[in-house]
Amino acid sequence: MGFFQKKKNDASIQSDAKPKASNGKKFLIAVACRAGMGSSTLLHIKVKSVIEENGYPIETIHGNLDVLIGFTGDAFMSMADIAAEPDFQNKPYEVIGIQNIMSKEEIQGKLETFLETMQTK
Repeated sequence: MGFFQKKKNDASIQSDAKPKASNGKKFLIAVACRAGMGSSTLLHIKVKSVIEENGYPIETIHGNLDVLIGFTGDAFMSMADIAAEPDFQNKPYEVIGIQNIMSKEEIQGKLETFLETMQTK
């Protein structure tokens, strides 16, 4: 394969992917922190990478906590300390807290749990 050629889709790769939502719906997750500049930017990059690598039916938006004003998506993801704050309890969306924003394994586990939760709703 040449350097500039695109790799063709390989069905065997797709069959190894994690299970996705059975209804074919795309979910929306807001990735945010207080300022939306540092930690949430790093988290957003990792989240997008995990989503792409696993083919999860998830789209993301990113910013500071203001993105949650009028937010009608499916989940809010942030650092664990922010997600645990009382302001984020009893929301109409799932709240996902991440301890280590550099850990793809933790992010993948939380996204898989989120997708399982959404299948039962």
